[in-house]
Amino acid sequence: MYLAGPQERQQGKLSLDFSPYLRGMLDLAADPQYRETWAVCGSQIGKTLFLRVLMAYYAYFYGGPQLTVFPTLQNALEFSEHRWQTLVEASPVLRELVPEARSDYKKLSQILGRAKINFTGGGSSANLRSLSIRWLFLDEIEAFSDGFSLEKEGETTPLELIRDRVKAFGNFAKQFYASTPKTDDGPSWRGYCRGTQHQYFVSSPYALDEEKFLLETPMVKCDPRAKVENGYDWKRLKENNAVWIECPYTKKPIYSAQRNEMLHGGEWRQTNPDAEPDILSLNISSLYSPTVSLNSYFIKFLKGQDSPAAMQAFCNGYEAQPFSLDYKSQRKEEIQNCILPYSRGEHEDAKYRIITIDVQKDWFYFVCRGYGRNGSYLLDYGKLYTHADIDDLIEKYQPIMTGIDNNYAQRSNEMNKFVYDRISKGRKICTLRGWESIKSGKPFEEKYLNPFVGTSKQKWTKKILNIWINNDIWKSEVHNARSGNSNRWFVFDGVGDDYVDMLFAESPREIFDKNGKKKIVWKQRRKRNEAFDVECYNAALALYCGVEKTIQREITLAKSQEPEEILESVPEPEPKKKITLPPLVGAGKY
Repeated sequence: MYLAGPQERQQGKLSLDFSPYLRGMLDLAADPQYRETWAVCGSQIGKTLFLRVLMAYYAYFYGGPQLTVFPTLQNALEFSEHRWQTLVEASPVLRELVPEARSDYKKLSQILGRAKINFTGGGSSANLRSLSIRWLFLDEIEAFSDGFSLEKEGETTPLELIRDRVKAFGNFAKQFYASTPKTDDGPSWRGYCRGTQHQYFVSSPYALDEEKFLLETPMVKCDPRAKVENGYDWKRLKENNAVWIECPYTKKPIYSAQRNEMLHGGEWRQTNPDAEPDILSLNISSLYSPTVSLNSYFIKFLKGQDSPAAMQAFCNGYEAQPFSLDYKSQRKEEIQNCILPYSRGEHEDAKYRIITIDVQKDWFYFVCRGYGRNGSYLLDYGKLYTHADIDDLIEKYQPIMTGIDNNYAQRSNEMNKFVYDRISKGRKICTLRGWESIKSGKPFEEKYLNPFVGTSKQKWTKKILNIWINNDIWKSEVHNARSGNSNRWFVFDGVGDDYVDMLFAESPREIFDKNGKKKIVWKQRRKRNEAFDVECYNAALALYCGVEKTIQREITLAKSQEPEEILESVPEPEPKKKITLPPLVGAGKY
């Protein structure tokens, strides 16, 4: 394969000697076990070359229909004319496949041997509906998603339309995505997190027998003489050997020439043992690029300190990491407002306890929260694996109500049976379901389920209470509470990062619908959001059980020095009985 054209850094026969990591990327991407490849790269790494080599490889050896998608049609035209066609014309084996009829070899549609190659921009849905594709390539998908509203009502997103094009080829199709990331809820980083998360490890020239390591920004150091009273001497920072990578073992400086030698002994390693089996994902920063000097990398980092926008540009374009500085700092600061100095499982004011449980394929996630006169308190949280674990949890905390999510379709019947059996034994337990919006505008609606409908061999004597909660209301309530705005919603000191990450996994975002009206949608920033879900359920159950009303009655009685009442037991559900809802208080008050 040969490269030619004014935009190519390398002219002539393709060589990967200066970027040996690309060889490993290509070998992994061509592995038949992977149906999707997500290459999340820093600038000057060669991600566009990575896509071009794969396009040529599959066109020459396999044939079949290809589609390469860019953010705009103009991007597609420029790539085809200045990057792809120059490669084809300069490479003898590819040039032989060019048809004699020029009508079969256009800028956006080309016959190349047994391959049919198409180029398009992602902006028009019409461009994406009419083709069946075996080999799909997308470049700069973050720019692609920025160019189009992904929240238009009644219309499938462009990314989903593109992915649908490969369905006709089933397991014989492959998809390749290459981009620099933007935020941790962007498409490229979400795709990367689902996959193998391969990273490139290298050896130190001073410690070849030691474990290989990743090149990271904190390792980059500069000549102390470049530091001046008000910052840095930019002229000195540009001098040769003014910036280096510090060896993690010997603390000796590794200069640019040595860095380039290190790359040849590097290797790609999978870092995600829980990856989806058919998804390859790769991440590599500009610190590995032979065309990005250590001086320019360090200067870019220093200038990134000037503003959040500059730091995002460095974080995305050079470190190949999503920019979430504002989110993380906000999360840590906000949760601090909710922390009180009490121990897990204990709080003297947590008199009325409620347990809510989210159902997953192989496990459960629960939250136990206690309610008292001064607020609500997280008592416990975590994973459970068996029905017996749930029974033990209920026995330990003796809640006034337990709610179990039955949104997971594959386990719905199982959990309905579980709840029914516990009701029969006198447990106060119900099923829960989140609903995006309840038309009545109420915070929840109750329904009653017969778990044995259609089963002639079993009889039922009691129905299951199923509470549908209004997600629009309760997500806003918990969002307000977790931000520390209510001053009555608390977590214990030492609460784990796993809980906090899941609690802040969703956040509100304003968009405009197709009629130009503003609306709030909830964007999931992380894959795991169980803590946020069960906290919403917990707040809704507290309202349903009338916890605040009971506590207020206790306070009134205490002031009048009358005997204190206790919370009445939750009555058995009656299908025809209408329940009058108390005033909405929820997590915003507790």
